[in-house]
Amino acid sequence: MDIKNVSIEELEQELQQVEKQYKADELSLEFKKILENYRGEDEVIDAFKAKQFIDEIEKKEKNSWKMFSKIPQLDYLSGGFHPGNLIILTGLTGQGKTCFSQTLTKNFSENNFFSLWFTYEVTLKDFLEKFGDDLPCFCVPKNLIDNKIVWIERKIVEAIVKYNIKVVFIDHLHYLLNLQEKQNISFAIGEIMQKIKTIALKYNIAIVLITHLTKTKFEEAIKLDDIRDSSFIAQYSDFVMAIWRLTYEERKRRDNFENGIKFRNEAVLSVLKNRFSGKLGNIKLSHNQTTGLFEVFDNNKNDNEQQYEN
Repeated sequence: MDIKNVSIEELEQELQQVEKQYKADELSLEFKKILENYRGEDEVIDAFKAKQFIDEIEKKEKNSWKMFSKIPQLDYLSGGFHPGNLIILTGLTGQGKTCFSQTLTKNFSENNFFSLWFTYEVTLKDFLEKFGDDLPCFCVPKNLIDNKIVWIERKIVEAIVKYNIKVVFIDHLHYLLNLQEKQNISFAIGEIMQKIKTIALKYNIAIVLITHLTKTKFEEAIKLDDIRDSSFIAQYSDFVMAIWRLTYEERKRRDNFENGIKFRNEAVLSVLKNRFSGKLGNIKLSHNQTTGLFEVFDNNKNDNEQQYEN
């Protein structure tokens, strides 16, 4: 620029531009220094440091806890449940979802892994009575005053501090939806699933989330696509298990129509998804009417003619 031929206004504008550029360069240098010294959890590292980081994580995982269900076939398929696991338990209404979850609660408790329950499906009185006189160690909110994820997370933290709980049961997913809001249910469920999975990872706990199915036919095998309302449920989960009661197949259709479907004192638990080992399979269970809980099926027991209630 030829200073002799410019006005005072033009010179001032040029000086301001130079000053801005200088400040930008100065800021850039300071920013580089900050980045060079950044050591946050998402810092960029080289492959050798990454290998060391992974080795440290695996070492911690080896020393971490595993929860076993005390159902041998399930423990074989799952390899035990780990911190951060999100476990889906699904099935038709009245097929034993809550009962099986209570069975896990008792079995976990016997291995000194205590649970926190959110029992939106039934009253606290009815829920406790289902355990009978042999009440396992677990905890519940005195009153379910909210269904928002923020409140649930607060109660989880409280239970960890007070009782060192390792697993949370939520019965069931659709109680966490705000049905008064106009929203895409599938995406709303996806958001809830993401938050629940984040909570499991954040606090190193396992979460068992009970869900419903869209299908209503007892004679058809349950698939992942049958889970109600959203594919995000299966996508965000580490394990998906489905349970259904067995019926008396020898009865005639007319008898079923007149007297209703008759259920045996047996059920099948199907592992439909296993993110870790990939092992899937079916496990036969029987319902103990004395304890009100499920147990490993025993062919020698002759109590299959009795019915049970969920």
